Amino acid sequence: MKKIRLGLVSAFSVLSLVSAGSSYAASHNGLPEALNSKNFSFDMLAQSRFSLVDTTRGSTMDSFSQLARFGANYKFKRLSSSLLLQFDGGSAGDTGGNTRILEASLGYKLLDFGDSSLTVTGGREHLSSSVIYAPDAFNSYLATNLANQYLGEDGIGLTYELSTHMINWAFGVGTYNALPVKVLTANGYLTSQSPTSQIAPSSASGWNKSSPNSGRAYTFQMHADTPVMEGKAVLNALYGFQDKASMDSNAASVRDIGYFEGSLGYEADKKDFQAGIWYQDTSIGKLSRNVSPNGITQQPGADYNYVTVARSSTAPQNTLGFGFKGTSELWGWSNFTGDNVGDVMTFGGGYQKLNGVLPSVNYALTTTGTDPITPMNSASIDAVNLAVGYKYSVAEFELNYVNMNADKSIFYSQNNVKTDYRNWASMVYLTGIITL
Repeated sequence: MKKIRLGLVSAFSVLSLVSAGSSYAASHNGLPEALNSKNFSFDMLAQSRFSLVDTTRGSTMDSFSQLARFGANYKFKRLSSSLLLQFDGGSAGDTGGNTRILEASLGYKLLDFGDSSLTVTGGREHLSSSVIYAPDAFNSYLATNLANQYLGEDGIGLTYELSTHMINWAFGVGTYNALPVKVLTANGYLTSQSPTSQIAPSSASGWNKSSPNSGRAYTFQMHADTPVMEGKAVLNALYGFQDKASMDSNAASVRDIGYFEGSLGYEADKKDFQAGIWYQDTSIGKLSRNVSPNGITQQPGADYNYVTVARSSTAPQNTLGFGFKGTSELWGWSNFTGDNVGDVMTFGGGYQKLNGVLPSVNYALTTTGTDPITPMNSASIDAVNLAVGYKYSVAEFELNYVNMNADKSIFYSQNNVKTDYRNWASMVYLTGIITL
């Protein structure tokens, strides 16, 4: 079943666990039992996208949003640990990308009753709960759930798991230094790095940063799955909130954050078909700033006197979608090359509606001096994603088509003319991915 892991202390990692392994008795091959190779597992993902047509940027025929991810997992009796590194590449012409530590955690099973357990997990966590049952454009590139975040959270949590012959349950609670949620903006046009950007993450979500202003984040997670026909029904949900989440590096600006994401789907045992719905909701409170009585911004360590900024307002956003993914194995079509690797054709599609997407300050309808984060200046986007592809062993190639229509003219016209807006945009791109 899917494990829900919540964080503890970021200093722990796979390396610290390995260094402690010598305290266990030696195994038959002379190595400590804790260092037996069967206790380790590794994952790797490499992905690249190539644009054929992209009216969101007025650009065509270039590579964009490359991704490389490496994970190492360790389990020994009651101990578990995970390390997850990610490199994010940009578009052609970028000077470079970012290497991030998404996860570095250590877990200890406090109670183990066979069919149920209670585990404490800590360190850097990469929170995720909902599943987006759609091709790449929705589940990765245009995704709005926490699984698509490029940040981790430092903290501590507890997870209770229960397995029966009918259902598997998992419940988790945790507290973290930040909840790095995402608020979407069209930026006048969709940016070359990603069609969505994070304009209101908590700046405390960086590696090992302390929580300013006592703005701790709290999360509650749930997972359940039960057999249905030749597969299973899967339910995932996460709710989190954070008061006084820092919006800038010196903690001079804060907002209250509320967040929910969830999904309900069907997943076939043979992995030849998946379908489901997903929902995500973000609430960003009014902007407040750390100012003294004379209006001077204070620095960290000073006495905080948060005063609500007159031109700020709340920024609710939500995403509702449904979709499906499948392979030609559904009809018994596979092994087209005769190489006995089970190669198959793939297909998928999805629809999602994004409400409350924010235009940038350059948006044509924005009045000078008015905070752009207002319901008046928000927009809704209806998006459709269709894809076909081919999977050969651990490699998959997919052709994605995305069409987006907004209720306001928030996209730049062709060639990024900033005085000419339109309410639609489309993309056609190839993606290649290797998963080990």
